[in-house]
Amino acid sequence: MAEVCNAVDFSPGNYYTKACFTLPAAFLIRFRKDHAGGYTLLYEHIKNNYAEISGKIESELEFSHKAYGVDYYSLRVRSNRLSRASDVVPLLFPEDMIDISQSYVGQQISASGQFRSFNRWINGHSCLLLYLSVKAYAFSEDDLTESNMIYLDGYLCKEPIFRITPRGKEICELILAVNREFKKTDYIPCICWGREARFASRLGVGSHVRIWGRMQSRIYYKKVADKSFEPREAFEISVNSLEEMDPARFHIGKVAEGRSNYYENTASQRHQ
Repeated sequence: MAEVCNAVDFSPGNYYTKACFTLPAAFLIRFRKDHAGGYTLLYEHIKNNYAEISGKIESELEFSHKAYGVDYYSLRVRSNRLSRASDVVPLLFPEDMIDISQSYVGQQISASGQFRSFNRWINGHSCLLLYLSVKAYAFSEDDLTESNMIYLDGYLCKEPIFRITPRGKEICELILAVNREFKKTDYIPCICWGREARFASRLGVGSHVRIWGRMQSRIYYKKVADKSFEPREAFEISVNSLEEMDPARFHIGKVAEGRSNYYENTASQRHQ
């Protein structure tokens, strides 16, 4: 029988799957191994939500939640940027996908799936938690080429927030509503920089956009009741490229600067 790989990146000599984030579409390239040892090139279109990451596991599996009778467990993966900074991304596994009795800390992993949001009550407050919901993964004994990529197709559900930092960087914050099966929706925070920020600031609620970027983590400090500050961790999508799918949804008086071009993004934009 022919074999088709379900994981993001296996060792050389085996079959594998890789995502391509190119305009005007995002798709998976699948190589199928046959009896003669050759490979057949296949394509699979990505509908509206695809993410992949490669890096080193830095936490033990922990119980996350139970849904529809299935227990879900999470762990954290650290992936380095070219800038020498790094991002920590939580991965979510159903109990039947991974051996929960094992420790995976320190292992190299490649994983792919969908970026999901969940509301959870923590200390009396509703918190939005973000995970990469894993559909396929593979461990590697060798050092992996670390990757961190995401493609989303959704609708803005809040007005964009544009600002300029004290260092002069232009930033625009978005909340993207991405539909999934069973009539559910994921609400995913995104942040645009520079030219993409200016373009995004002209969009309005309901704008249909596609986003290419990476999953990002950062630490910030929140002021609490006793006037002290607590460190908090935030997860969001750092946008490399943004394309509006329906320019007619622009607000009256707002004019588009033109669609973004993925290939014109510089390395500094990709790895800020």
